[in-house]
Amino acid sequence: MLLNHKTTLLGETMAAFKKFLVGASIVMSGLASAAPVFVGSWHVGDGPQWSIGTPAAYSGQQAAALLFGGVAADYAISTIDDQIANINNSAWMDQNGFGITGIHAESLSNGAFYTPGVYSAYVLDNSCFDRYNNPQATCNDGFVNYAFRLDNNDVPEPQTLALMGLALAGLAITRRRKPVAK
Repeated sequence: MLLNHKTTLLGETMAAFKKFLVGASIVMSGLASAAPVFVGSWHVGDGPQWSIGTPAAYSGQQAAALLFGGVAADYAISTIDDQIANINNSAWMDQNGFGITGIHAESLSNGAFYTPGVYSAYVLDNSCFDRYNNPQATCNDGFVNYAFRLDNNDVPEPQTLALMGLALAGLAITRRRKPVAK
């Protein structure tokens, strides 16, 4: 009778531990995803001068990829500031022939080159007027785009190691032999 009680108690403990492992793995899998990381900012007018050749046109995300590496989909853009909570997925853009037309979707792209009617988030045309005579000068206007990297593989994930350890511990406990009744 005592042996049956111990076996039942062990079975209940194992079931509770399995539930704990499942819950812990769900919580930890959510913790392992990296949050956006601010990587830098630029003025629309920091780009190449429109009157010298025909520069490429960039969406906000494409400009971030050009400036900070990776691909456009790696980035979220904001026109507000460098705070994650304020990301508005928008970019300041200049439109050839129309000037700074305001804030647009971070992915807006309506042409490969900055030609009449095409938008770009990285071109020296209607902003940073202080740079026309000296392209090396620092821009001093308010048309700033802030880039946040979404796919940040540089962030270590210690939760993954902890999750692996929990899984191995759970396997070890469940694989233990059950006591044999005598």
